[in-house]
Amino acid sequence: TWPSLLYQHTGLRAFYAGSNDIRTVSAGQLSPTIFHVEIADNPNIYFDASDICQAWMQGEYNLYYDKSQNIINCEAMLQ
Repeated sequence: TWPSLLYQHTGLRAFYAGSNDIRTVSAGQLSPTIFHVEIADNPNIYFDASDICQAWMQGEYNLYYDKSQNIINCEAMLQ
């Protein structure tokens, strides 16, 4: 499962969670201050990108993911 208080960590700049079986990342569980997040190869993930979408579109946030994953609330990530 996704660490529920990850967004509160003030010194963390990168989080690598690829090749796991993380199921759900809800809104409010990400922080734009953790600006490198890798979730690739999590085939069952449901990822709400609403918290980081704007920063990602401006190039201020790196999300490494698979376009086949269930990414919601950031249409630009699916293009």
